[in-house]
Amino acid sequence: MTTGDDAPKGRDFHIPELLDLMSEYAAARADAGDGKRDQGVAGGPIKDWLEHHPAEELTDQERNLRAFLQDRGADRRADWERMPDELILTLARKGCLGMDWTAFDTWATKAPWHLQVGDFLYTIPRAPSLQIVELSKRKGRRQP
Repeated sequence: MTTGDDAPKGRDFHIPELLDLMSEYAAARADAGDGKRDQGVAGGPIKDWLEHHPAEELTDQERNLRAFLQDRGADRRADWERMPDELILTLARKGCLGMDWTAFDTWATKAPWHLQVGDFLYTIPRAPSLQIVELSKRKGRRQP
């Protein structure tokens, strides 16, 4: 059998090889440890084959497995460069826009406007989270 490690990308796989890879993929998915890495190794050739055969599925009756590509829809994007500033401001006022804090922190110290923006930023305390831990047995402390 050819695994993802020794299988060159773009190589034509035979159906029995792909079915074996499907079994490896399913086993890796069930494994909580190295499963993600093994999934990628086994899943790569299967996904490549399915992308090159868009109307087909792989079915392994013996192992009760089926591989197919599931349409995941599309991501929505906004063209901020072309959108009028007034419309962007309206969206912001309606609560439609969020802040990418990682990008902001990267640019804030480099941009000339960072001092102005700082006047309008504030924090809101988060609600505390409940923690339940086992009490350590210390000398001199009574256990309830």
